[in-house]
Amino acid sequence: KWCMEAMNIDSVDKISEAVVRRYINDLQERGKYTFYCNEQAKESNFPARRRDYRQPVSAVTINNYIRNLRAFFNWLEIDYVIKKNPMKKVRQLKVNRKAKEYISDEDFRKLISSFDKSYFSEHRDFVMIMLMIDSGMRLGECSCITTDDLNLTKRHIFLSADITKGRKDRIVYFSTKTEFILRRWLQYKDRYVESDYLFPKKHTGAHVDVHTFETNFKSYLRRAGINE
Repeated sequence: KWCMEAMNIDSVDKISEAVVRRYINDLQERGKYTFYCNEQAKESNFPARRRDYRQPVSAVTINNYIRNLRAFFNWLEIDYVIKKNPMKKVRQLKVNRKAKEYISDEDFRKLISSFDKSYFSEHRDFVMIMLMIDSGMRLGECSCITTDDLNLTKRHIFLSADITKGRKDRIVYFSTKTEFILRRWLQYKDRYVESDYLFPKKHTGAHVDVHTFETNFKSYLRRAGINE
């Protein structure tokens, strides 16, 4: 719709890199809720009433559009619908990420002491936190570990390229204290669920997902009286 209205283009094979860049520039200039796929959507959403109407579209949102466009044009190129992919040289916008606040030692002790490990999910999340703090692994990596990846004797965990950010195999190590915590967790976990994952969901056996952990973590912070 944008191509037809702004550029008088009605076919994907006529979309060039310059057109894509003009579209991205237009996204940055026009602001939120100023473009709709049809009039019915516009009328039902009442864009002018929104507090953030015409506010800048975030770089994160625009990068989502760019990813979608890249996937779409890659598919068109693979299926020989287009000869030249206009997304080849289009890069995502730079995003200035906000630095995360550090948690103090005192607040961390308050957080850890607030867990009720008689509940499966809280015991699991407690162990995950202790393991991540000790080993330095990322949440997305920790949530996908299998019991086969864990070596308690040598106190290390193998992280396959499938789950690491850099897409390379690596090994992380943990302390004797974490080894003790992990051994107790394995005994506890095996009483409630059969799963190859080290940190599964109780009822399905699937690995705990990042969103679930983050939601739980926020509730733990609130309960411990720690600002998010």
